Amino acid sequence: MKENTWNRKVILTTTENQKDALSHNNEGKELLRNSEIKILSMDDVAKFDDEFTILGGDRIAPNMMLVLSPYNDKTYVKIDEARAQLAVEKGLLTVRFCSLLGATSIKVIDVKQTDLDKQTEISLEGSAKGVSPEVKAEIAKIEKIKNQIEVVATARGGKPKFEKAERLLKENRLETDSFFKNLFNMVKDYEGEENRIGVLTKSVLLSHSMKDTLDIVGKVSFPVGYVKAGYKSSLKQKEQIFMTLEVSFESN
Repeated sequence: MKENTWNRKVILTTTENQKDALSHNNEGKELLRNSEIKILSMDDVAKFDDEFTILGGDRIAPNMMLVLSPYNDKTYVKIDEARAQLAVEKGLLTVRFCSLLGATSIKVIDVKQTDLDKQTEISLEGSAKGVSPEVKAEIAKIEKIKNQIEVVATARGGKPKFEKAERLLKENRLETDSFFKNLFNMVKDYEGEENRIGVLTKSVLLSHSMKDTLDIVGKVSFPVGYVKAGYKSSLKQKEQIFMTLEVSFESN
């Protein structure tokens, strides 16, 4: 699987029989001609596993749709779990970054979700009393995101490791992210001074729109039986997930 990344932004897994059948109908032929979608038969899964990983640790099964992570060309995520899994991934990268810059304490204060279409907001700091089952399910999702990030939210302090921090940004395409860029420059400005920055409380956007990739999927008519019926709902989601982080650079 040595294709360029634009030839495998989206991967659709199939059985060998399903892959062969694509050449016998118009929808299938169009799918095979699509240069941005890779058809991966189960016979080739071993090659995939040697080179790539799936966020969340899922094992490949037939009729899965995987999309390329915006942070790593070697990582994929199931399309129906992309929003939550990528939020966790960016949260973990944020914690690592703060630790590399010499943070002495990292606390996840809150995680909230905003729906741009419905103009609603769900926060872990709000009360869950009297809310609908649908909202309770969303609260459970963002609480799981918070818990997964908190597991690694530890810091030992010490001198900032600027080279490693810069490498993390470059390797994960976060160099232009305003939070990472501004925090890096702030710590750099106070390098060598006691107490440096003190304590910061910041809201970090964990969501990634992946609009270009999702547009690819939205334009394709998939043959019946090749993808789960609910995949289209993933294309319509307009929620954004934010994490409120308290980072201390004070000496212990």
